[in-house]
Amino acid sequence: MKVSELLKIQETIEKRNIPVDIQHRDNLKPHYSESKGEFMSILDMDLIHLIRSYSKTLSHRDEYPDQDIYDCINDIEKKVS
Repeated sequence: MKVSELLKIQETIEKRNIPVDIQHRDNLKPHYSESKGEFMSILDMDLIHLIRSYSKTLSHRDEYPDQDIYDCINDIEKKVS
């Protein structure tokens, strides 16, 4: 199920509005999908795919525990992608 659909369900169940900053795709940085070879909104991602992708980014922190080094490497990876 896509993140956008899950947010709507959460909004209904919890009777709380979705925060304005994540309601619109334009407010969110696009995610580069390696499998699709293109950028996409995280709202269009399947929750399982989002979790795996996020976990993958966290695995780099083990390799580079210094935050500054991680940020530099992350920026380079984004530019290369």
